[in-house]
Amino acid sequence: MGKQKITVRITAWYAVFLIAISVILMLALVYMNSNSVKYNAQSKLIEETVNLRDQIEIDGKDFLLDSELVYKADDVYISIYNEDGDFILGERPLKIKNYPELKDRTCQEVEDYQAARWFVYDSQFEIAKKTYWLRGIMPDNTDVVANISLYRYFLLLLPAIVILAVIGGWIITKRAFQPIREITRISEEIQNDADLSRRIPMGDTQDEIYELSESINDMFDKIEGDMEREKQFSSDVSHELRTPIAIIQAQSEYAMDNPAEAQAAAATINKQAKRMSSLVSKLLMLSRSDSGRLKLDMEKVDFSEVCIDIAEQQQMIVEDYDIVIQQDIEDNVHVVADEGMLIRIILNLIDNAVKYGKNPGGIIKLTLKKEANYAICRVTDDGPGISKDDQDKIFQRFYQVDGAREDGASSGLGLSMVASLTKAMGGSVKLYSKLGEGSTFELKFKVVEHE
Repeated sequence: MGKQKITVRITAWYAVFLIAISVILMLALVYMNSNSVKYNAQSKLIEETVNLRDQIEIDGKDFLLDSELVYKADDVYISIYNEDGDFILGERPLKIKNYPELKDRTCQEVEDYQAARWFVYDSQFEIAKKTYWLRGIMPDNTDVVANISLYRYFLLLLPAIVILAVIGGWIITKRAFQPIREITRISEEIQNDADLSRRIPMGDTQDEIYELSESINDMFDKIEGDMEREKQFSSDVSHELRTPIAIIQAQSEYAMDNPAEAQAAAATINKQAKRMSSLVSKLLMLSRSDSGRLKLDMEKVDFSEVCIDIAEQQQMIVEDYDIVIQQDIEDNVHVVADEGMLIRIILNLIDNAVKYGKNPGGIIKLTLKKEANYAICRVTDDGPGISKDDQDKIFQRFYQVDGAREDGASSGLGLSMVASLTKAMGGSVKLYSKLGEGSTFELKFKVVEHE
C-alpha cells in the first residue's frame, strides 16, 4: 500500500464525517417535516369535520335535506352515519375498501388499494334526540411533495457540501499539523548536525503539540545526559588509569632489566593492578547507577543492625590508628534498601572519616535515629572541616580536598559513589561542615514499620 500523508487521511475522514452528518440532518428534517405535514393534515381534517358538524347542529332536524351542505372540499370527504353505523349520505373515496370502526373524536389511519395512507376522523352528535356520526376522510399526499422537494434541494447542495468539506478539512488539517512539520524539521536538523543542545520550541498553548514537544525535549535531555556521562566516563577512565598503567609499564621494564629487583617490582605492579581493578569497578557501578541500569535487591533491612555490625568491624581495623568509633544507634530502625549497597555506603563514609579526621587519636561518631518518618544516619569526624567552596564539589567524581589525590591512597570516587547509590535507593545525602569543626555526612531514608 502506497505512502499516504496523515493530512490526506484526516481530510478524507473529515469530508466523510461531514457528508454523513449532512445526510443524517437531511433525514431528520424529512422526518420532522413528515410529522409536521401529518399533524397539519390531521388538524385540517378535524377542523373541516367539526365545522360541518357544528353547521348541521345549527340547521336542526332538516339537515338531511339541506342543499347547502358540502360533502367534499379540499380533498376532505364527508359522510354521515346513523346510530347503528349505517351510511346515510355524503361522499366516500372509492379507493378505500375497508373502513375502520366509528370512534368518537379519534383520528385513525387506513390504506387504500394502492397502499396510500388516508386519515379518518369521526365525530358523534345528536339531532332531535337521535344520534348520528360524522366522518371525515382525507388523503395523506401532501408530505410526498414536500419530501421530494427536500430531497431535490439536498441533492443540489450535496456537491457543494462535499467540496466545502474537502477544502475546509484540508485547510484545518494543514494548519493543525503545521507545528508537527516544524517539529519534524527541527528534529531532522538536530540529527543531521548532531547538535544535541538544540531543543524544540514549546509554543504558548499547552495543548497536545506542547506535550509532544516537551516529551521530545525530555528525550533529547536524556540522550544528551547519557552522551555526556559516556564522555565523562571515558575521560575519567583514561585520566585515572594513565598513572597506574605508566607505573606498571615502568616497573615491568625495570624488573626485566634488573632481575634482582623483580620481587619488589612485582609487588608494585600488583598494587597498581588492584588499584586499577577497584577504580574500574567503581566507575562501572557509577555509570550503571547514572543510567538507571544498576540492579538493586530492594528489601526491608534492619538499618540498626547494619550500623552496629559495621561499627564493630571497623573498630577493630581503626584501632591501629588509635581511632575510636562512638555509636549512638536507635534500635529497630528499618528501611527498604539493597543491604549490600547500604553497607558499602556506610563503609565509604567511615573510610572517608578515617582519612580526613584526626589521625591518630581521632573520634568518629556513627549515629542512627528516627526523625518523623525518616531514618537519619550521621557519620561525623573531627577533622579540619571542609570549606564552603569545596562543599559544593565534594560529591563530584575524582574531586578531593587538600591534594589528597597526590598520595595515591584515594581514587576520589568514594563520596560520588555514596551519593549515586543513595539516590538509586530513594534516599538522600547531605554534608554539614565548618572549617576547624569537622564534617558530618547525613543519610536520609524513608522508615518502614517493623512487623
